[in-house]
Amino acid sequence: DDAIYAAARLIRIIANGTKSILDYTNELTHYYSTPETRLETESDEEKFKIVNQAVDFFTANYNCITIDGVRLQFDDGWGLIRASNTQPVIVVRMEARTEKRLNEIKDLIINKLNEFGKIKVED
Repeated sequence: DDAIYAAARLIRIIANGTKSILDYTNELTHYYSTPETRLETESDEEKFKIVNQAVDFFTANYNCITIDGVRLQFDDGWGLIRASNTQPVIVVRMEARTEKRLNEIKDLIINKLNEFGKIKVED
């Protein structure tokens, strides 16, 4: 229902306005994001140890949400760290307004996780 309603609203906005759909989409802010990155650990115990240390560190030093791992909130982006439910893997994702900032957030998270334990980025 929601998709049909949203499509109908969009058609109405375009039909009643002076802008094309391309004009509207060009006004949207572009964000840069990483794909889901899987960091292998040696065991489930190691995975949870690293994630727990990450939660403790990042919540003490950054604005965070701690549902299902830890999500770092920045004015210009975010980073998510969570433990896989099925494998000895830590899953991370990041998003930012600029590619430079995305790389800064990624480096912050990956470097800190490396301090907490042995991780391997999957190819």
